[in-house]
Amino acid sequence: MEINHLLVLDSDDGSRPALETGWFLARQFDARVTVARLILEHPIDDHTQLSFADYQLQRRQMETAARQALEPAVGEGRDLGIYVESEVLLGDSLEPLLVDYLERHEVDLIVAGCRRGTDFAAGWEADVVECSPVPVLLAPQACRETDPPRIIVPVDFSMYAHLALDYALCMADRCATRLTFLHVIEPELPFGTGGTFLPDAAEGDLEGLIHAQLREFVSDVVGEEHIEALIVRKGRPDREILDVVRSLERGLVIMPSHGAGGLDFVRLGRTADAVMRHSPVPILTLKSLGWGI
Repeated sequence: MEINHLLVLDSDDGSRPALETGWFLARQFDARVTVARLILEHPIDDHTQLSFADYQLQRRQMETAARQALEPAVGEGRDLGIYVESEVLLGDSLEPLLVDYLERHEVDLIVAGCRRGTDFAAGWEADVVECSPVPVLLAPQACRETDPPRIIVPVDFSMYAHLALDYALCMADRCATRLTFLHVIEPELPFGTGGTFLPDAAEGDLEGLIHAQLREFVSDVVGEEHIEALIVRKGRPDREILDVVRSLERGLVIMPSHGAGGLDFVRLGRTADAVMRHSPVPILTLKSLGWGI
């Protein structure tokens, strides 16, 4: 089965970790890669002084410049033995550009660079995660993923967590690595919130009960040979996830985005947004069933 990755680059330093992570995954999955530049035009009011012919000429010049800027990346990938082609997506809004491209092309994974900190929510990376129906991997600027990552999978026992298990197992097989599963108990929430089933005896040995439930949940999909660790923590999910991530020399977080219409900023969004803002390792977000990597 042919696997296709879309590697989205921009003009700043954020493209370097995206390239390195993209090449690493392409070699692990024997994937074909399209390196793409997203160009968002200025509002149409900026063009009111241009004739239609001049406007079309300006668009062609922008596209030509973007294709030339992609040539070093194309050459770099081909030198590594990867099948690479280029694409320029030019328009006035990111969502229709991306959705239209995905409707016309088979894409299994999008890889993009990611700015960290407060700039993330205002950046186009957040828009890609929100509007893409396919998995998106964001590689932060500090990331240099050239070795098999240690994969961390946060688990909340929901139906979406099963999706993450399937993807994580596939990634572990391809990258010859093992999986660390993490469940975070939020002490400020009432028992049973977020899909966690707690028996009557939960108050006596809460962490032990959740650890047993985590092992049972994971073992439905993942064999013992693929499990590095099962971790149960108490605290705020984003802080505990990031603490585990930072304890590893290298890693990859695989987590679902709940719902069919992008990140649910009431439930998962708070955690996912915080992890994506501050994670030093790549984050792979999943949305719906039926997409491969």
